[in-house]
This record gives sequence, C-alpha cells and structure tokens, in this order.
Amino acid sequence: MMFFLTILLTMVVSSSHSKPSLGKQVTDEEKMIGSYRKIYAISPAAGNFIKGYHALMEKYNCELGGGDCGARKAVVILEMLQLNKINCDKADPSGTCDEARKLVGDTGKAKSHQEIVEALVRKVDALDDDAEDLEHVMAIWRALASYMCYKQPKTCDELRKITEAGKDWQKRLNELKENSE
Repeated sequence: MMFFLTILLTMVVSSSHSKPSLGKQVTDEEKMIGSYRKIYAISPAAGNFIKGYHALMEKYNCELGGGDCGARKAVVILEMLQLNKINCDKADPSGTCDEARKLVGDTGKAKSHQEIVEALVRKVDALDDDAEDLEHVMAIWRALASYMCYKQPKTCDELRKITEAGKDWQKRLNELKENSE
C-alpha cells in the first residue's frame, strides 16, 4: 500500500475538520510497519517487493511532476525510518534523517525525531485529497498482495492486515468526501 503503508499508506481520519489526527496517524503507520516487519521476517524477498513498490510509486509520480511528489517521498522516508528503527535524534549513517530534514525544511537540524515524523505525516496528508488516486493505488496494492500471497502463502496473514487497513482508510476517505459534498 502507499502506504501507504503507507501506504500506503495508513492514516486514519479523526478530527473536527476532516483532517487526520497526527497521533492516530503515527500510531496506525507504526501498526502497518509492524506488519511490514513481520513480512520481512517471514520473507525478505516479499519485504523487498513491497519496498520496491513504494519506491516505484514515488519515482513514477515524481517524474510526472505532480504536486504529490513530496508526499510520495514522505511515504518512503517514513517507511525507512520506521522499518529500520532510525531515530533522527541520534546519529544516522544511512542519510535517511538528512533526507527527511530536507523534505520538511529543517535545514538547521532543530526538529526532534517526533517533530520530523509529524511533519512527514502532514506531507502524506496531501494524498488524502485524491480519493480516486487512492482507489487506483489500492487496486495496484491488492494485485501485488494477491500475487505475493499466491507465491508465498506464509505472507498472506500480514498482507491481509495491511490490505484491510488500506480498505478502512479508503472507506473513511470516501465517507468524508460524501459528507463534505
């Protein structure tokens, strides 16, 4: 997912003006990453497949020059921070924190790790504005998850958890869209 986790993907809408609660979003992102870590533990090939999917979604959308490039980059950076348990309050030889700081405009390195994560999550919020795009991204995710489950049935349970979280997110976004019209 984008998430999505991010996707994919992975934010829950729960505030007064139809914008997601950052605390809830970060918690949901962490749950999704927990499933992702389990998939990596079961099968590094499956974990790398998901990682590659997110990177391709970022690359494709950024090359199109759309306004969601920063949000797509934020998805990948959040994934890397959480999957690799990187804390930007400490030394980070991977360079992921430098990428995150650059993306959120923290050139003076004044933000804490939590502030960086929250700023990245706010960037990901931009993806909430396009329910149709999310629908298409989720269709791709479902196809990938189905294929991975077919190839490696031992990954199915965790893939289902990620897919269900994505469906819940998509449903809430659609409800918000209907209520705002």
